[in-house]
Amino acid sequence: MNKTKATILGIIIWVILTVVFAKSDAASDGYSLMGFPFYFYTYFSGKQANTVSSGTAFKIDLINLLADLFFAIAFVLLINFILLRIFKPKTTTL
Repeated sequence: MNKTKATILGIIIWVILTVVFAKSDAASDGYSLMGFPFYFYTYFSGKQANTVSSGTAFKIDLINLLADLFFAIAFVLLINFILLRIFKPKTTTL
């Protein structure tokens, strides 16, 4: 396995983890959260408990986004290291 395939596989796994751990409750007066391992995107829709008004709001937390990107890069590098060790190309001697 080469580095490109290992990197693509690591990114795909990271995207799947982000989607699996996302919460989508905005349709029922709740929050939608996205991010793995930290939630960096929050979307609210519906009535708020402490006010009479209703509406929508969203927030992007830059610190959590940067932390997620750091962990994503570390995860992809770890996947590269592991897969390139497991599927090491065999050298032939002449």
